[in-house]
Amino acid sequence: MSENFAIVTGTSRGLGLAVAGELLSRGWTVLGVARSAAPSQLAGAEGYSHAAVDLADSAAVEAVLGPVTESSSLAGHGRIALVNNAGLLDIAPIHKLDLAATGRSLAVNAAVPAWLAGRVLAGAATSARVRIVDVSSGAATSAYPGWGAYCASKAALRMFGQVLALEHEELDEHRGLDVGLVSYSPGVVDTTMQGQIRTAALEDFPRRARFEALHADGELVDAALPAREIAELLEADRPPLWQERRFGA
Repeated sequence: MSENFAIVTGTSRGLGLAVAGELLSRGWTVLGVARSAAPSQLAGAEGYSHAAVDLADSAAVEAVLGPVTESSSLAGHGRIALVNNAGLLDIAPIHKLDLAATGRSLAVNAAVPAWLAGRVLAGAATSARVRIVDVSSGAATSAYPGWGAYCASKAALRMFGQVLALEHEELDEHRGLDVGLVSYSPGVVDTTMQGQIRTAALEDFPRRARFEALHADGELVDAALPAREIAELLEADRPPLWQERRFGA
């Protein structure tokens, strides 16, 4: 059993896939989470296991991820990490919001990550070092037209992290744990979400041209680069209880 164990959501592609690969290369045991089966790059890799679950399905999340965050499952790992990377972007002006789609976004981008973070903290042994990285975005603090659900959910995730840090300080049941929480913005990463943004209808997302230009000018970030930074954050000793970090800063 590896000393280091990580749960990484959204490992089917993009940043989550890159984070899982980076951690495996460093000798971590990784549980990847995605709606689909394990990607070919990770399937069968030593130290990797996979949970196929739709993070918008609360019953499935509790059934599949509840047991793996119990204290009995986390026991034996000196360093426990959670990377809340999975995310949904539904592009629509607020007057066009679909209630079901908005609910999915809020669940996947905020509610489930917060639930997982709480479960990991509650299940970790007091001797463990717990590191949690919430993959954030400039949309957590800046409004974008057409991104109402995404902006709101990323802002909610950021606040969940801050509240969790306060609870760790002020509630007895969390005392004694070595905890580091990070809200991490990876930059404009070359992912399928960027493709979704570039093909959005202008009437739904009037700022599309900026993202088209970033792609055309070769300014999108390779996912391997922020993945390396995330791994370094997870391996840091004595970090602040809660901090915000940006790619390259």
